[in-house]
Order: sequence, then C-alpha cells, then structure tokens
Amino acid sequence: MKKFLSLLLAAILVMAMSTVVFADEVDLGMTGNGTVDLSSYTAGTIKVKAYRYQYVNADVDANWGVGGLCATGEWEVKKIEYTATLPSKPAEGDEFEFTWDIAAVKADLGDQPNVNFYNDMKVKSVVIVTEAGAAAAGDATPITAIAIIALASCAAMVVLRKREA
Repeated sequence: MKKFLSLLLAAILVMAMSTVVFADEVDLGMTGNGTVDLSSYTAGTIKVKAYRYQYVNADVDANWGVGGLCATGEWEVKKIEYTATLPSKPAEGDEFEFTWDIAAVKADLGDQPNVNFYNDMKVKSVVIVTEAGAAAAGDATPITAIAIIALASCAAMVVLRKREA
C-alpha cells in the first residue's frame, strides 16, 4: 500500500510540474484586423498568423511590409520592430507567422494595440502565448495551487520513504 501511495504521489507531482513546464496558448478568435487587449498579461508573446488571401498586388515580394502592430487608436504601423515583412514572395493561400514580446508591445504601443495587415494579406489568427507557468496579471491562484500540490507530494514521498527505512 505504501508503494502504491508513493507511486500515486509521484504521478501527481509529475502532472503538477508538467503544467508549469509547458506554455499556455490563448486563441483570441480574431480572423481579421482589430484591437488586442493585453491589459491582463505581463509576459509572453503575441503570435499572429496571416495568409495571402488574394493576388491583386503582384508586386508583393520578399521583404515587403504587410502590416503588423500599431499603437492604440492608430492603423498605421510606424515602428519597424512591429512591422511584419515577408520572408518570400507569397502565393495565394501562403501562411506566415509573426511574433512579438508582450512586455515590449505594451511599453511601446500601449495595452490595446491594433493588429493591421494589408498588401493582399489577411489575419488568420491571433494567439497569446504565456510563458511557462505565467498566469494573467493578478491571477496567481493556479500557480500557487500547483506549487502547494508539488511541495505536498514531495513531503509525502519523503515521509513514506523514511517510514519504509
């Protein structure tokens, strides 16, 4: 019975720690240009997937600016570090992924930057990727619970091992 309990507690520990190791992704459900609310995030990245939805402008080529992130209330991408450029000349339907650091975006563009893509490109999805174990600002409950479960599991394993000896 002690060995079973020890294995059970070890499994709980592994499951609890695995939730801290892997990043969480929150799909914002955006399929076009719009405002992103970052006010509840302090770290992580914004991941935008865009695709060439039409082939009107044949000049769109590698290194072209096709949009990116703009300051709150604006639609013009003014900062080069938030400009999305193409790595190759896209065919219709080609997809590209662009990522930006949330902390930097908030510092430069505010809590609610705009996602704006153009030059035959359209937003397919916008995803917030939180760093491993990071919760939204002000919500430490899941992390605290995981830490308590992990520590309790470790303590129980130590106690059981000492009793077996």
